[in-house]
Amino acid sequence: MKTICKIISNYKELDRLIKLCKVTGYACIDFETNAEKIYNHDFKPTILSVTCMPGYGYSIPLEHFETKSHTEKKWNWKKALRRFGKKVIENPKITKIAWNAKFDLQIFEKYKIYLRGTLIDGMLAKYVLNEERPNGLKDMVQRYLPWAANYESDKGFDRIPWDKKPLKP
Repeated sequence: MKTICKIISNYKELDRLIKLCKVTGYACIDFETNAEKIYNHDFKPTILSVTCMPGYGYSIPLEHFETKSHTEKKWNWKKALRRFGKKVIENPKITKIAWNAKFDLQIFEKYKIYLRGTLIDGMLAKYVLNEERPNGLKDMVQRYLPWAANYESDKGFDRIPWDKKPLKP
């Protein structure tokens, strides 16, 4: 299945994504960062990826080096993150899904956004089924979805840190 990816570039698009999450009742989330420790002064969340239905993925540019060139002038990534967080992450009617959710939730909490409702953590579910390593998402994709496993290396993305990857490959 081909996935349609959309970079959120304004608040109207962000509000449409929030509405989609409310309609489907799901939000699968994943932060990308500059790989600094979360409470380090240099830590930066660069992108929040969201999907709420098969075949569609959305990227919310945060403190990414290309954010200004891909978003409207009045875009404020902290405001956008809080807007999404307050209306989706804190909405108990929306089931949140993540891989290693502890990491993502720490980022939300850093910006005063707190989980409410159901959370499904794929890494914990994998561990319950089989506690032996590996527990990484890439390992699970390789095992269960081998046709999609090399999505990063196909374009050389596996050699670029997340805070240096372009928003549009």
